[in-house]
Amino acid sequence: MASIAKYLNNILSAVYGKDVRQSIHDSIKKINEEVESNQEAEAERVNAEKNRVTAENEREAATTDALNKIHIAISDSEESTENALQATAEANTATSNMQEIINDMNNKIASDYYRGKQGIKGDKGDRGDSGIIVPINGMFTLSSDEEGNVYANYTDEESPPIFEVEEINGEKYVYYIIPD
Repeated sequence: MASIAKYLNNILSAVYGKDVRQSIHDSIKKINEEVESNQEAEAERVNAEKNRVTAENEREAATTDALNKIHIAISDSEESTENALQATAEANTATSNMQEIINDMNNKIASDYYRGKQGIKGDKGDRGDSGIIVPINGMFTLSSDEEGNVYANYTDEESPPIFEVEEINGEKYVYYIIPD
């Protein structure tokens, strides 16, 4: 803030018209500068207040959104817990039912429930097929010899099975690679 007393004293002490005019001019100019400075400061204060209010509103909106999400998550969690408890109860019931079935079957097996009575011996039937096995494409067998060599026997010459051997701690493991 300008010291008006200094400028007023300059006006009063000026003797010549030129000095009086200069003192009045300097006083008015200084007051104008102070007013403009105050207006700029006020504009900055108003702008800062608007920014503060905007930031406060955004913070409140973010807080409300976060609280809503927390409430939804809690609700979903409670529902998931209820579903898990219901599924556990159903699984326990199924396990109990299965155990009853297993116990019943074991008792029937022990009592020869499934074994029928020997029937009357029938006439000898006709001779069956020769016992020749027809290999199916994609099937293979593994065999080994006395030296530990492993062989894959397969029927599909166009796409033989693929194996991978891995050694872990001195032990060898053979893996069959499943085609796509």
